[in-house]
Amino acid sequence: MGKKLLHNLSSLFGFLLLGLSIWAIANELRVYNYRDVLSSLASLSPNRLYLAIGLTTVNYLVMTGYDFLACRYIRHPLSYPKVAFASFISHCVSNTVGFAFLTGSAIRDRFYSHWGLEAIAIVWVSDEW
Repeated sequence: MGKKLLHNLSSLFGFLLLGLSIWAIANELRVYNYRDVLSSLASLSPNRLYLAIGLTTVNYLVMTGYDFLACRYIRHPLSYPKVAFASFISHCVSNTVGFAFLTGSAIRDRFYSHWGLEAIAIVWVSDEW
């Protein structure tokens, strides 16, 4: 019974963080008009836009590599697709919302604990501490 309650509370906490994240993003974007954003993007040269997308992709690949290497270091080999999925989502959320220790680490905990990592191992893998 206690384990189920803890699971339900952690799910509720996750939804609460999601709601807080959506509110924070909406609050930050309130001062911008979407047409202004679209016109700014349209004013960029295609080369700059492709370069930005390419460098962002490389950045996220490198960040997923950190988690993959950390899993190898703690001798808990997970497949790269699993690690990349958890790492990509946690980095996206923590870089967008902020509060990396709460957001990114909580997402990693959710995935990695499901895949058999113990709490201390998740702290080692997480680069948010």
